[in-house]
Amino acid sequence: VGCGICSGSCDSTGIGLDWFDVLDQRATLDRWLAEEPGTGIAFVCAHSVAGELHVDPGSGRCAELVGYRVLGVPCVGWVHMLTVERCQKRGAREVVIASCGTADCRYREGPTWLQARRSGERRPALRIDRVDPARVHVLELRAGEAKRLARACADLAGGAPVPRPRGRFRRTVSAAALWLALAGILVV
Repeated sequence: VGCGICSGSCDSTGIGLDWFDVLDQRATLDRWLAEEPGTGIAFVCAHSVAGELHVDPGSGRCAELVGYRVLGVPCVGWVHMLTVERCQKRGAREVVIASCGTADCRYREGPTWLQARRSGERRPALRIDRVDPARVHVLELRAGEAKRLARACADLAGGAPVPRPRGRFRRTVSAAALWLALAGILVV
């Protein structure tokens, strides 16, 4: 289907997309980090907020994410943990991965597999003996939440912690509270 999850799941990166090869993208990231050491790297799901960002594909610069180079990816499942490690080794300040929500994923498994690889539950896992996991941030965003991504990245660039993504349980409780409040108003 062209999501690239197979690329992100392959230890050897032996599987790839003809039009979005892992090794070619790593070379691009290497070039960006050589040009601007200490910048942040943001991998952004093409089906979440990527369409709302104004990214120069050659330089990765983005008006909305100052201090970051942005690489739009077909699905966050494409993001290989060796690529994340490589970014840190090459001097990235932090790596932000902007994912669609697990319930909203166009390719079904991308965000789930990414989180499992990040936490070490699925191979290839993020090797925390080689990188600082506190500098790898995953944000679940829906289309229309580019401002939330920009705020989170600005906070990170300033040293603030990234807000935890709202989980499904929290969204359900919030929606139920809203419905109860509306029902109370209508009854009175």
